[in-house]
Amino acid sequence: MSHSLERSQRNLPLPTTSNEGFEEGSFLHLNANANAYASLRAWHPRAWANGQSRVFAICGPAKSGKSHLGEVWRAQLSASSITPKFLRQRHDTTSLAKNFLWLDVAGDDNLSDAGALFEKQLYALYNEITQGEHSALLITARLSPASWHLSLPDLRSRMRAVACSSIFDPDDEDSARILEKIFRVRQLDVDERVYPYLLRRIERSFLAHHEIAERLDSLSLTHKRKITVPFLSQNLVADRLI
Repeated sequence: MSHSLERSQRNLPLPTTSNEGFEEGSFLHLNANANAYASLRAWHPRAWANGQSRVFAICGPAKSGKSHLGEVWRAQLSASSITPKFLRQRHDTTSLAKNFLWLDVAGDDNLSDAGALFEKQLYALYNEITQGEHSALLITARLSPASWHLSLPDLRSRMRAVACSSIFDPDDEDSARILEKIFRVRQLDVDERVYPYLLRRIERSFLAHHEIAERLDSLSLTHKRKITVPFLSQNLVADRLI
């Protein structure tokens, strides 16, 4: 990185996020995210030098690991993380475009409330980055940029041109691994027979797996009991969670 670029990064009020717990080694490789992971690894400075776009998106449902991938990318390139709210604060896009940037819009979903100022800023930032040689923009979102609800026609056309790699809903194999990891991270004492019991009943979505784990964590703390199939049948069924 050039000294001028380093100076510009130090002088900009760019937010950053800690990569604690988001190292690449802790990323859970699944069938659902294999293509997105491979695509992001292939999107790097050498690819940009060969003409590949400097703007790329990772899209997927809630709790699917988009932010984890974004955080890994940010840490590897010493990039800065920004949000729609940050762009609405009228930061100079020319200065921003001298940095590697990660724009996370997952919390805004379809950006229907992002506003005209955000659209104007993103349009200017997109143009600065794609016309330059020293930056790149990674976008993480639930929906593909091509399907965002945008009012600015020029921005809509540019977002439709952004390559997007998707994370899909988990399959049966993924579901078992997701539950195992969530339970391990939460340090839940779970009987092995609980896994097939849950897998026959829960929705195949990342969010459903996290909701079940959160409820089990709460029940475990309340009752101070190991999570077993009889315990689940007494509690989760009553709560209509399975």
